[in-house]
Parts: sequence; C-alpha cells; structure tokens
Amino acid sequence: GDALRYHQQDLQISHDIDNKIGQARAYGNMGAVYEDRGDIDKAMSLYEQNLNISALVNDLVGKTRAFASLGRWMTNKYIYYVLFTIVYAPTNYQLM
Repeated sequence: GDALRYHQQDLQISHDIDNKIGQARAYGNMGAVYEDRGDIDKAMSLYEQNLNISALVNDLVGKTRAFASLGRWMTNKYIYYVLFTIVYAPTNYQLM
C-alpha cells in the first residue's frame, strides 16, 4: 500500500544520504506496516534492523522505540497463544 511505499522511499533517501537514524526509523515504520498486515516474521526482521542500526549509532531514542516494538510483539504473541490454548484448541482439536 501507500504507507509501505512511502516508508521504502524514506529508507532509500536515508541510505542515499547515509542517515543512519533515518534508516532505523524507516525500518521501524515498515515493521509497523507489516505487523498491521499480520506478517509478523517480516515485522520482527525489520524491528531488529531498526534496533541494530539504532545501537550502532547509539541512538537511545531509536533503541527505546525498537525495544518497545519488539516487546509489544512478544506480548501479543503470548496473548494469542493463551487465547488459542484456552478458547480455540479445546473446541477444535480432540486429544487422543
């Protein structure tokens, strides 16, 4: 969609001018788009790139945002697991 395209353009420009903080921000924003789409593996990869670049340039604000994104995903993963285990699995799978 449009959001992803704009973040990719942001990333390209940040690469072109060697703006590491801009690159990290773009990776984080692209991660959010993929997370919203349900592509968690791609989102996690992008959040990790965000964190790695932020750490490389010692951007504490960027690192904080990256950790928050990764933490939010881990929390949601746990919630989905619990809901699946309690609600979906007992009604849709029979134990042998």
